[in-house]
Amino acid sequence: MSLFNNAKKSSKAEVQQDRVVGGFKRLETNVYKAIIKAAIFTESTKGAYGLILHLEIDGQGYRETLWLTNQNKENFYTKKDGTQNIMTGYTLASNFAYIATEGEVDDVFDLENEEKIVKMYDKDAKKELPKEVECFTQLHDVEVLVAIQKQVNFKRTQQGNTWVDTSETQEENEIINVMHVETKMTAHEIQTEQEEALYHDEWLAANAGRTYDKTKGKAAANKGKEGKPATKKSGFLKGQQ
Repeated sequence: MSLFNNAKKSSKAEVQQDRVVGGFKRLETNVYKAIIKAAIFTESTKGAYGLILHLEIDGQGYRETLWLTNQNKENFYTKKDGTQNIMTGYTLASNFAYIATEGEVDDVFDLENEEKIVKMYDKDAKKELPKEVECFTQLHDVEVLVAIQKQVNFKRTQQGNTWVDTSETQEENEIINVMHVETKMTAHEIQTEQEEALYHDEWLAANAGRTYDKTKGKAAANKGKEGKPATKKSGFLKGQQ
C-alpha cells in the first residue's frame, strides 16, 4: 500500500519548468555531485507529507526535507484568484525520482517504500539514534548532480503550534534542482526532449558563489506553516520559472 494514498493531486495546476535562480557545513552556491544515501518518508504533526533526503557531498552529510503536500494532503496551493500551483517540494522530489530511476518513475507518489533502519535525530535524546523508517529505496545509492543555493534566512522559533521568525539570521542551504550526473540534464530537459543540457551552465553563470539574502525587505516574526510553498524572488533568469 502506498504511503501517499490520501494525497490529493491537482488536475488544474500547470507543470513547473526548471527554475534558474540567481549538512552542517554551509555549502557555497554551486552544482555538486551527490550520492543519495537515504530517501525517507515523513509526516508533520499537522499532517503534511514530506521527503527527507540524506545526501553525501564531498564526503560530508547533507540533509534536507522537501514538503510534498500541505496539511490537507494537497500537492498544490490555491491563490486568491483560484489558480492552483504545484508545490515546489513536490516538483523537486518528483524530479529526483525521475532522474534517479532513469525515467522509470516520474511522480514521487509512485515510488515504492520499504522499512529500513536509518540514523535519525531524536529530539528527546538530542542525538542521532537508529530508527525504523519508511524509505524509497529506488533512490538509494544513486549519484546525481544537485544545484544548491546558499541563503541568509531568519532563525525560527516555535510559539505554541506555530513557527515564527526571530530577529536573528542564519546561513542555510536549499536544493534548487537536480540533474543527471552524466548528461547534466534536468528532468524537464529530458522530458521535453531537449537536444542538450542548457540549465546546468546557465544556472552556474547566474548563481555560482552568490549568497541570497532572503531577509531583505521582510520583517521578522512572520508566521510560518509546514508545507507552505517556497517563494523565489530576485536572481532568476527570466522565462524559466
